[in-house]
Amino acid sequence: TKPEPLRRPLPRGPEVAEGGPLRGKALDALNRDAARIWKEQSLETCPNCKRSFHGRALRAHLKGCHGDAAAFLGAPHMRS
Repeated sequence: TKPEPLRRPLPRGPEVAEGGPLRGKALDALNRDAARIWKEQSLETCPNCKRSFHGRALRAHLKGCHGDAAAFLGAPHMRS
């Protein structure tokens, strides 16, 4: 567990209307909103390639990030 000053705030959940359990399209929409909010508030973006990672994974990724992901992964010399 991280020390209190290093912790990021917990993500806020999507707005849920009252009136019973959600089903079908309403539940799908709520799940999409929850996933979007989680990604925006929980993941950190690599300043080089703009991919999203958890904090520990981002630190590992930064050690080998080559910048623009499209330029690196699609580079002609890397194709076989």
